[in-house]
Amino acid sequence: MKELLKITKDRLKNHLHYGKWYYIGAIVAAVLLVNIAYAVTEPYYPSESRVSIIMYGGIAEGSVVETWETQMLEILPDDQREVKIISSVNAEGSMDMVIVARVVASDDDIIILNKDGIENYASQGTFMPLDDLIGRDKIKELVGENDLTKYEMFVEGADKDQIYYLPLSHVEGFDEIGLSGENLCIAILLNSGNAENAAICFEYIMTR
Repeated sequence: MKELLKITKDRLKNHLHYGKWYYIGAIVAAVLLVNIAYAVTEPYYPSESRVSIIMYGGIAEGSVVETWETQMLEILPDDQREVKIISSVNAEGSMDMVIVARVVASDDDIIILNKDGIENYASQGTFMPLDDLIGRDKIKELVGENDLTKYEMFVEGADKDQIYYLPLSHVEGFDEIGLSGENLCIAILLNSGNAENAAICFEYIMTR
């Protein structure tokens, strides 16, 4: 009986191998439950009246978050009720599941993520082309004409190479604004319910 109950490395490995989908399902369920709890306890504004910005794998200082939220709301049209910045620091294994769950739920408008992650999601058609939303001339102002081709990529279904994200390293004084995280980039989600106002917030962040 003791042998049957004994936990060995092989038994644990076997359990994790066959039970991984249960754990993945539990993570997704937990994210959805948190979203439900948030919706119940916090004021909820329809997607067209708010801009939600989420940062994965990084932390923004509270004073920076408060200042950015206030200043972005001030430059948006009067019908906008809220700008919300969320810092989400997740374990490496669960981050992808959290991102997918939030994308499917259309929770966010802008995403900040490391370069490898953001290129992966961009290649899957997750983001809006900035050429259409912001315009190539504005992108040139933000990153410089010589760097444009660095960020062009082809996405299946598109008829040409376009720019889907920009690196925050181009933000002047980025190291002093209280954001931590390596190779962070910013993009606007394809299923944003408030893309035009998200573009305004995008430009605000890129010109800090």
